[in-house]
Amino acid sequence: MKKSVILVVVMGVMLIVVSLSLVALHIMSQQGRITEHKIRRTRAFSAARAGRVDAFAKLITGVINLSAITVGSPHSYSIAGFGSGIVGYPSGGYTITVKVVKEGDAANGCPAGSPSDYCVTTYVNYDL
Repeated sequence: MKKSVILVVVMGVMLIVVSLSLVALHIMSQQGRITEHKIRRTRAFSAARAGRVDAFAKLITGVINLSAITVGSPHSYSIAGFGSGIVGYPSGGYTITVKVVKEGDAANGCPAGSPSDYCVTTYVNYDL
C-alpha cells in the first residue's frame, strides 16, 4: 500500500515538473520570435534611413530633377539588394522604396502646410 502511494506521489510530481518545463519552453520560444522580429524591424528601419540619405544626396547633386515633380506626380525609385552580403540581413537584401513628393500632394503623403516644399518618404518590407 505504501509503495503505491509513493508511486502516485512521484508520478504527480513528475507530471508537474514536465508541465512546468513545457510552459517554460513555450515562453522561451515566444521570446525568441519577438526578439527576431525586433531585430528585423531595426535593420529595416536602418535601411529606410539609408534610403532617405540616398534621396537627399541625389537631391543635393541634382540627380533628381525637382522641377519635374508636381502634385500628383511624385518621383519614385527603388534601391534593391540593400544589405545583401551582410551577416544577419536577408540573402537578397532589402528593397528600399523612396518617394519624393511635392508639398500639397496629400494623397502621396505630403499634405499642404508641410515644413518644406518637398517630402521624402521611404518604405522597407522587413517581413521577408
